Amino acid sequence: MTRTQDKPGGISRYSTRTKVSVKTRLPWRHRTRRTTVKRTSAQKKLLAKQHRENKERYNTALEASFQVLIGEARKLREEFGGHSEQYYLEDILQRPRVSHSRRGVNRWNVFLREEVKRINDADLPEGVPRHKSSALASQLKAKWATMTTEEQIEYTEDGAMELLEHREMKKFSVQTVPTHAFQDARKSLETIEREIIALHARTGVEVAMFAVRTKIGDYLQPYNLKTSSRASDFFHLAFNTTMNELAARFEAYCVSGAQGQCVGQQVRMFYKDFDRHITSKYGVVCRSWPLPQFQSPADMSTKNEVEIVMHAFKTGVTSFQRLSDADWRAWSEARFQAALEEQMGPHHQPEGEESRTSGDRDVEMENSTSRPQAGPSITPATGGVLQPSQVPNIPGAVSTNSGMVINVASQKQRKKRSDAGISRGPRKKSSVQ
Repeated sequence: MTRTQDKPGGISRYSTRTKVSVKTRLPWRHRTRRTTVKRTSAQKKLLAKQHRENKERYNTALEASFQVLIGEARKLREEFGGHSEQYYLEDILQRPRVSHSRRGVNRWNVFLREEVKRINDADLPEGVPRHKSSALASQLKAKWATMTTEEQIEYTEDGAMELLEHREMKKFSVQTVPTHAFQDARKSLETIEREIIALHARTGVEVAMFAVRTKIGDYLQPYNLKTSSRASDFFHLAFNTTMNELAARFEAYCVSGAQGQCVGQQVRMFYKDFDRHITSKYGVVCRSWPLPQFQSPADMSTKNEVEIVMHAFKTGVTSFQRLSDADWRAWSEARFQAALEEQMGPHHQPEGEESRTSGDRDVEMENSTSRPQAGPSITPATGGVLQPSQVPNIPGAVSTNSGMVINVASQKQRKKRSDAGISRGPRKKSSVQ
């Protein structure tokens, strides 16, 4: 990307960057088939042992190099002061950059490229390894030195344009062989990963990255990169999925060629069975519901009820609250015990159980946070005594202002027709007078 300027003193702008190339990717290397030697098991074990020892020595030397950098940072702090050793260490590490200025075409390189190509194409027999530019550089240097500047420019004029096109072809043209595309992607991603990890170590910047294939014939597996656990935690909280699963879904979208909208999982609010869908999964309860029945605003019969609920949420009287881990475990255990008692059949309550006042029930509800109880179905009693329902429904997730638990599990049944199941036969047509 080059920076241009229209007029002296005018506004500078960036020219359009070339991102793709229409040129066909052509082979530019000439490889001679090598004679491979098949190793025995003992030789393979010895080679693996040598690799391990070499890796250990390399890691030791790498650690020593890092200690040298720390020592240099300590020297800078002692000499200049004002900052910590970590500051000077990061300043040292920030010196290298990934992007470098683009080199122009060197005419010596053009001359060397053309001469090596001419020698290899002219006199080289079939099957003989081709000459390398490094082997012929000293020989061709003498010929290059005898040429004048005008002769050098004239000789390399056409080759310079070919070299520029060759660079563009290598950088932007599409890979036609799946193996080459895979190796290109693998090496590029390794370089990017090293630079991103170094960037995170220097500056603390968090990066999350995905890379997937776009053709079914490619070999690249779904790739994701995260600099710390914050990225994976974010995707889990925001999308309720892992980065690996999201990368797999992204690959499926790219490979399938779908162009329409990809709709994810819809977020729903459950009013019926609130305890089973919301509280048991997320530990969220509703406090001080203003109406006698917990239901969706779309199911409310009057506008006044909707306004009451909206005002209660705006003023903070009604709210959804998340239980602590201890309260959530206690709630789940009590819910399980209540469900077990319901499955085992009806049981007799002590005579003194029904004589408790509403104030006692409120105190118990306040102490047990969201303990599942068998509350009344909808309306609280006005005489000061709350009568428990005969069949426990275990809601325990929604309460009114007085602390009473609202039954959100039951649903009003439609009245059965009086003539249900009776065959009425065909209707008789009345004669028109």
